[in-house]
Amino acid sequence: MKLAYLKLKTAIEAVSADFERLCGVFDDYALVIGASFDAAGFVVNAADDEECLKTLRQIRADRDHWLKPVYLLQELSPAAASLSDGLVASAEQALTKLERFWQRAEALADLPIPQSDEERVLRYLFPRPDYLFEPLRDWRYPQLYHLPLLDVLLGSDAGQMNWVAKLRGRGLLERVELIDRVRACPQCADAHIGFIDVCPSCQSIKISEQLFLHCHTCGNVAPQEHFLTTGALMCPKCYSALKHIGVDYDRALDNFSCEACRRIFTEPEIRARCHLCDWSGSSEHLVMRPIESLRLSDLGRLAVRGGKLGEIYAVLDSLNYINLQFFQYFLDWYLRLGRRYPDMVFGVLCIKLANVQELLEQLGLNRVSSIIDGFAERLRELIRTTDLSTRTSDELLWLLLPHTPEEGCRVVLSRILDIQRLTRQEDGAELKLSGQLVAAPQGVGTGETAELLMARIMGDLS
Repeated sequence: MKLAYLKLKTAIEAVSADFERLCGVFDDYALVIGASFDAAGFVVNAADDEECLKTLRQIRADRDHWLKPVYLLQELSPAAASLSDGLVASAEQALTKLERFWQRAEALADLPIPQSDEERVLRYLFPRPDYLFEPLRDWRYPQLYHLPLLDVLLGSDAGQMNWVAKLRGRGLLERVELIDRVRACPQCADAHIGFIDVCPSCQSIKISEQLFLHCHTCGNVAPQEHFLTTGALMCPKCYSALKHIGVDYDRALDNFSCEACRRIFTEPEIRARCHLCDWSGSSEHLVMRPIESLRLSDLGRLAVRGGKLGEIYAVLDSLNYINLQFFQYFLDWYLRLGRRYPDMVFGVLCIKLANVQELLEQLGLNRVSSIIDGFAERLRELIRTTDLSTRTSDELLWLLLPHTPEEGCRVVLSRILDIQRLTRQEDGAELKLSGQLVAAPQGVGTGETAELLMARIMGDLS
């Protein structure tokens, strides 16, 4: 595998010489495209952030090179970091990282060219297990935050955060950390919102804060200046002299007055106004959006593997496989039956394939596919057509075994775990399996739902 060294600005001569010795050297990205040099990755040496960002965007926008790793020699802006694959200090380190990257990416080799934005983004994340989508704050963007990588891969920032939120809602991305919360317009989703105090009666902005007095004699409430007469306080309505506060008069709770409708009030109403579409309304109507750093979830990794490795679960798909929502629905139904009819026995099994990723990096796609195919064939022999199955991630398989007592569940689990021994290779590598079961109704807690039961099983799983 070869690296293309983009010598935009020679900032560190010693490191530059190192790369010139081991990599193809180019002054800019255009020369790489015009040459016959087939780069498996890039190293960018740039002291100028704008020049570096320009090159990074060119690489990520190129349909032939967008997936390839790009390493930097110097730490630049967060935007540059989000478009690159980290820092390297030498050509040897870059080549080592490059080799590891393509070992992980080998699982994508047999997949067709991604046709949708979703496929491109998820496939970009797949060989980068440590990559985080970290939104950067920038007032120039409609939602105040943006993801530089998506600026390039999607070609537009419009609705970018909403697009990411949909992937998050489908479980393809998972939250790492909450960064911020923003309030957005309910009409256009723009987050450039202004707030203004208005009269709660007529909505006029012509309001002012004043000190109001309340005459105890006649009940008149008016601004303090209306009571001032030749340096003394006198009610302009009943002409009573106001000498003692708390006896003759007091300060009213109302501190605001409206020039338009003459109403006085305690607090103004806060109105929100969108600077883009001019929507105006109560601040309570604004849409709250969490700003989070995200990474590819196990379910996302499963979605990417629509090719060969995805076939690991084909046997379950042919044996009454149902999605997680329906699986939990049926499990809840069985739990209710078990509480009503104690002789209604069934079991829930969770099987964990613990080291598929490690095997992939160690053995490569073809050998791992062969191991998984063997596991699937043997699993097919153990699963009855009346059993229900689902999966919650790349590595977790679930089985619902109706009318199966605890002893029978343990036999099924033991036979599934025995498959590990049959997957052992000549070099000692094998598919590591672990499992956990709950036999119902005796193993189910009072009031335990399907979701809680599955969470408990996962917690007990080694």
